[in-house]
Amino acid sequence: MNRLVVRTFWIRPHPSGRTLPPAGPRMRAVFEVFLEAFPEYMSCLAYTQSPRPPHELFVYVSGCGGLFPCAAEHLARLLKAAFPKSRVLPYGRPFREPSGR
Repeated sequence: MNRLVVRTFWIRPHPSGRTLPPAGPRMRAVFEVFLEAFPEYMSCLAYTQSPRPPHELFVYVSGCGGLFPCAAEHLARLLKAAFPKSRVLPYGRPFREPSGR
């Protein structure tokens, strides 16, 4: 994954033609594990799943500037484990190290 400040993850079934299972129980478990490692993102994460096949899933960050790279990479790993036959696509802006002035 590029070093991004991630605002959204798009989870798509792969290969095409498949559908994602209902996300509710898996996402509760993913968020629980993620928030144990990164409690500062409490109340910043939400998800929505398309009601139509292929039931794509969007995980988004609101109420803060986005997930910093280490948190985004951790959440991406959890999402890939929860939805193993899917593509997890991060969207955000490039992360820039603060300058040491």
